Amino acid sequence: RREIFAHVNETYRARAEYVARRVADIPFLAQQKQQGGLYAFLDIRKTGDTSAAFAQKLLARHGAAVIPGTAFGAAGEGVCAHGAARGYSQAGGAVQQRFA
Repeated sequence: RREIFAHVNETYRARAEYVARRVADIPFLAQQKQQGGLYAFLDIRKTGDTSAAFAQKLLARHGAAVIPGTAFGAAGEGVCAHGAARGYSQAGGAVQQRFA
């Protein structure tokens, strides 16, 4: 069991780092270093949109879904959550091609 959990943890950590590197190349997004979990919280305040509006535009224009930060409470305004459960190519594509 420990080997399985270690592999899963390493996989999510690697995906999160990959997404963070891709986000760093997009001027209107920011991301704090993840401490764990399944979501990368993307700071979208520079876009001028609310988190709900950003999520709706992203879905309508690019077919990519993120979770508005307000789904986690009022303090989540200005961020969107991007799932780390997707594979490298999916995560990288969603960040680089769809957020840019």
